[in-house]
Amino acid sequence: MKNLFLVAIATLFLAVSCSTPSSTTTTPTKPTEDSKPTEEVANTLVKFSTTDDIDGALAMAKKQKKVLFIDFYTTWCAPCKMMEQGTFRDEDVADYMNENCISIRVNAEKGKGPEMKLAYAVDAYPTMLFYASNGDEVARKQGSMGIEEFKVFMKSSVWKAKNPAGKP
Repeated sequence: MKNLFLVAIATLFLAVSCSTPSSTTTTPTKPTEDSKPTEEVANTLVKFSTTDDIDGALAMAKKQKKVLFIDFYTTWCAPCKMMEQGTFRDEDVADYMNENCISIRVNAEKGKGPEMKLAYAVDAYPTMLFYASNGDEVARKQGSMGIEEFKVFMKSSVWKAKNPAGKP
C-alpha cells in the first residue's frame, strides 16, 4: 500500500511539472534586425513560430511594437501538451497573443534548444517567458496553466512589458 501511495505521488509530481537538472547559464546575445523566426506551429490558434533565433524574434517584436513570448517545451512533457491542446487553442488567448506578441516555441531537446535552455535558465517544462522589446525579461512561469490563469498571466505580462516604468 505504501508503494502504491509513493507511485501515485510521483505520478502527480510529473504531471505538474516536467523538470530537468539545473545548470549554469549564459547571457543571450543582442538582437539582429535581419533575423526572422521560421516555421509556424499548426496545432494552436496562437501564431507560434519555431525558431532557434530568439534574437531575431526579439528584433521583430521591437519593430512591430510587440512583446516577445517564448514557450520552452519538450515532446514528452504532458503539461506542455495540455497547454498546446487547451490553453493555446482558446480563441480569447489566441486573439490577445496574436495582437500583442511575437510568439515562439523552443523544443528544449532539439537543434539549438539544449543550448538555449541553458542561456535562458530553463529547468522545467513548460517554461513560458515574456520579454519587453528592449530585451528585459518581465515574466516567467513554469508548469501548465488553465485558460483563465494563463489569461491573467498573459495580460499582466504584456502590460509590464509595454509599461516598463509602471505608467498606465
